[in-house]
Amino acid sequence: MPRAFLPVAFAMSLSIASLWSGAAGAVDSATFVLNTTEDLYLVCSTPNNDPLRTAAINYCEGFLLGVVTFQNAIGDANANKRLICYPQGVTRDQGIEAFVSWAASHQQDRKFMTDSALMGALRGLASKWPCK
Repeated sequence: MPRAFLPVAFAMSLSIASLWSGAAGAVDSATFVLNTTEDLYLVCSTPNNDPLRTAAINYCEGFLLGVVTFQNAIGDANANKRLICYPQGVTRDQGIEAFVSWAASHQQDRKFMTDSALMGALRGLASKWPCK
């Protein structure tokens, strides 16, 4: 999730697009719509035995990478306060695990789970790596 991974975002978007178009007959277009935190949680926690697991995890990873990229850009502009202060070397898998763990523990909180996927991702990642 550090900036070293930013060039991967473009490659991932191409990969996700090819996965989606390659499985067009098998994928319901509603599967990867991330309107809410709950939507993001469902995609990011797709079980290992689900045939759409690879596409779902790639989509989740791409979304979270976009959130971190956005947060870095906003944090760098005009010395705005950062919301997520992850240490050097944090991996994308650790980011997914952090979000899924946070969301799993907040499933009963409808305010959080019905909030936007962006806000949920920020909350989940900031709960693991808060800024001091």
